[in-house]
Amino acid sequence: MPIALVDDAQRDARRSSEVEAEGHDVSPITTPAYNEAESNEVDGDDDNDDDWLMDDADQVPAPQVHGNLNINGHAGEEADSHGHPLDMTSRDSAKVQRVFYDTGYREGITSGKLSALQSGFDEGFNQAAPLGRARGFMRGQVLALMHWNMVNDARNEDEQDIGGSSSSSRSNEPSTSALSSSQGRQSRSAARAGKMARGGMRKLRGTANGAPHLPNVDENEGSSSSPRSRSPASSSDTNLRSLLKEVDSLNVDMLLGPDWEARRHAMEDSGGGMDDAGEEERASLAKARQKRDELPDLKERVERLVRQSCGLEEADRDAQVA
Repeated sequence: MPIALVDDAQRDARRSSEVEAEGHDVSPITTPAYNEAESNEVDGDDDNDDDWLMDDADQVPAPQVHGNLNINGHAGEEADSHGHPLDMTSRDSAKVQRVFYDTGYREGITSGKLSALQSGFDEGFNQAAPLGRARGFMRGQVLALMHWNMVNDARNEDEQDIGGSSSSSRSNEPSTSALSSSQGRQSRSAARAGKMARGGMRKLRGTANGAPHLPNVDENEGSSSSPRSRSPASSSDTNLRSLLKEVDSLNVDMLLGPDWEARRHAMEDSGGGMDDAGEEERASLAKARQKRDELPDLKERVERLVRQSCGLEEADRDAQVA
């Protein structure tokens, strides 16, 4: 026994004997003993503190306790399924496990969404891009040929005006008024040709139904009684207008049909009926397939007309004969 405790016990015994001699009944004073359990609790306060990795949102669920104490008799400590308190390593491991689980769950959802978007884009692009490219190529060929015909007509008219003025100047003696008149007519023709060359495509795009009106040089001159000679390319204007109407009627939505998967989801969300959707879907898909089958024939007609207008078909024929 420690020396301090022996001295305290002797002093208490001596005081008790003195009080009994005086006739007073006094209960003995107990000396506080060394409590090893309390010392362990004081020393283990640091172990019971929450780890610095833990925050309010990531706290381990409340410990399972029996009454106010767990199995080991310590109140308020985190415990596992068997009631044993968790040490710092177990708590840190549980927190890291929850963080990894939440992060993996969110990353999995994000990756799934991105994968679905990418696959949908790839499928839609592979279906729509070739059709849109073929339609745009044919429309560009037709519009370019129509613009070339307009510029060619203006050039032929200028050549006729210049040739007529030069022949009249050779037959008659040139005068100042005739020379100024010829120069004014040439400048007006050149300005008109330049204006048609610059604004031809704008006039083609400005039509309402996609079939542009090609201006006639005779109408601009105001004398339609004696039509002038037209170039060989201008004779195909009617065929070009017809082809342009057919190409414009084949838009990408008509070639592919509506997105029936999206429409079915919309109908399911709105609670609409799906009874007539199957028949309508089959009809629209059949119509779109028929329009797609018309593309090769339309492309062949456009290419043949382009070769005829440019004189390439006659050159090929002459080469075959030779």
